Amino acid sequence: MIGRSVDNKAVGPPLDLDARVNKAIAACDGDARAAVRALIILTDHLQADLAAQTEAASRLAEGISRGFMRGRW
Repeated sequence: MIGRSVDNKAVGPPLDLDARVNKAIAACDGDARAAVRALIILTDHLQADLAAQTEAASRLAEGISRGFMRGRW
């Protein structure tokens, strides 16, 4: 995700999307369908990993007292 700085300039990774698309397709021997398939699989794995990490963080937070979470320790 690209954020904005105070002076409204884009902040984050460069957006040379055409070069990145070409690189993804080249990594799949020029097969655009294979590149899309690989990116979908990668996205699914990343979403599953994020869900697992979120669940683990939630379980961890359940073991911490609410007073400690508010800084009243």
